[in-house]
Amino acid sequence: MTKRYAVIQKKLEQLESELKDVINFPAETTPFHQLVSESVERRFSFLRSFLTAEIETHPSKPHHLYHMDQRLAELETAFHEWDNFTTFSPTNHIDTASTCSCTESCLNDDVGEDITDMSGGGGGGGELTVYENPEFVFEDEKKEEVDTGFEKVQLGGTEGKKLFWRGKFHGFMRWAVMFGLGLLGFILGYINYECCSCCYKEVIEMEYFLPPT
Repeated sequence: MTKRYAVIQKKLEQLESELKDVINFPAETTPFHQLVSESVERRFSFLRSFLTAEIETHPSKPHHLYHMDQRLAELETAFHEWDNFTTFSPTNHIDTASTCSCTESCLNDDVGEDITDMSGGGGGGGELTVYENPEFVFEDEKKEEVDTGFEKVQLGGTEGKKLFWRGKFHGFMRWAVMFGLGLLGFILGYINYECCSCCYKEVIEMEYFLPPT
């Protein structure tokens, strides 16, 4: 039974996390608002049916599921307010304290049961981790990185130009030396070839014109 509660709790936490990402932006500026709204509505419908079936199947201990059902109703209300273009603060409507108290109550009531399935089922030990909005964190880090890069350019602009032209000059000198060595090798090889060729011709001519003995 505890494992079933863990599955429902995990689904509820996933839905809450996704809902936070959705309502962090005004409804009128959210891209594909209609598609997002329909997708979240389907998630609510599925989880609502799941909870209802569990409550009917286990009437002996419904209070655990009632906590989750109450939390689901709060999330659904917050989503409908956002979906109807109502101005509100998301943090005031999506309160993580309700989920935590719900989980603690379930754990306290199920002290005699095996609760290892709760952590193994991905419920995170009943604790809901609240993440910061990645948009604002990313913007701050990006701004800091841009500012730092600008300071480096301002401080090292003149020195960078000197290093650039110095590198160009050294590269040209290396290329000139290599070209000179290659040309010198070619000339020496050509002279050696001509000398050998002349010597060979002289030997042939001497053998040809020698009188027979």
